[in-house]
Amino acid sequence: MKSAGADTSHLLSGLAGGLDLSVQGAGLNGAVKSIVAGTVMPLLRPVLASMLSSLDPLIYNLLQTIGLQLGTVSVAVHAVNCGRPAIVG
Repeated sequence: MKSAGADTSHLLSGLAGGLDLSVQGAGLNGAVKSIVAGTVMPLLRPVLASMLSSLDPLIYNLLQTIGLQLGTVSVAVHAVNCGRPAIVG
């Protein structure tokens, strides 16, 4: 049996880079939204990335301990027949 899969050692730290925060509410105008997008998110991303990357080894070791693999496929060949054509379905 052959297994192949994704590297889960950086599972959480990769989430912070794609983080998008949106602000919604009554009476919020474009200025508030641009302040959040231009000021809060650039400050928040490194903090979250640091927090999540410190959790990566814990999550990785937990998954290894319980035998759980994410994004993995296992393939096994049950029979090989050479020389004779066969229809498989």
